[in-house]
Amino acid sequence: MYGLAYDSISHHYKVLKVIGPELISYSLKDDSWRRIEDIKYETVWSWDDCNLVNGAFHWIASLDEDIFRGPFVIVSLEITEEKYKELEQPPSIPRLADETLFRLTVLRESFVCTATYLEYPLIYG
Repeated sequence: MYGLAYDSISHHYKVLKVIGPELISYSLKDDSWRRIEDIKYETVWSWDDCNLVNGAFHWIASLDEDIFRGPFVIVSLEITEEKYKELEQPPSIPRLADETLFRLTVLRESFVCTATYLEYPLIYG
């Protein structure tokens, strides 16, 4: 998963690359990749890339190594300081079931999280 943002403090563009629990940052100004740190979450695969809101990237992650199991959290990474945190989940969101696909999007500076339950699991082979 990737994210692209302009860092108004250091005045250059940054690319965030998230692979599982690894956070890697690319600076266009320095033309270099840098591993930020590992996080305690597994990134949930999504059709979407990271969402940028208020100077931070956001994405859905799982606390379980099996990314299709919960509990799920929204992870936020501030682009200037490159520090991450877990956002508190609204109490109105129920515990989600296995075989659920997630999508985190932004609407007017607010997050919208949709979940689609797969009535019939996808089988590859």
